[in-house]
Amino acid sequence: LMIRQQATPPLLLTCSSLLPYLPRSFCEAMIKIRKEIADIESGHYSRDNNPLVNAPHPAAVVLAETWDKPYSRETAAFPAPWVMQAKFWPTTSRVDNVYGDRHLVTKLQEQQEPVAAHA
Repeated sequence: LMIRQQATPPLLLTCSSLLPYLPRSFCEAMIKIRKEIADIESGHYSRDNNPLVNAPHPAAVVLAETWDKPYSRETAAFPAPWVMQAKFWPTTSRVDNVYGDRHLVTKLQEQQEPVAAHA
């Protein structure tokens, strides 16, 4: 990772120099995601219906009357132990699969001028 500001020499950060700045919860999340990938590779979960493919799990899905997933609601809602204390509930699941993740909107849409009311 190279960070450069104007009129300063570049600062090169190695992976080991970044470790003290990574939150422990982020590291735990990456380890948990790798375990879920291993579960898919081993056949424990199918490639088409697993916690990673179906994420995020909004409250409306987790609390619905029916649950047709091959994993528990707890796995869906709280993928890591620390999430139980500070859960962020997404409002929707993925609407367009990963299109929105790969095609980020980086500026606000231009607003049209309001039309004046005719008397």
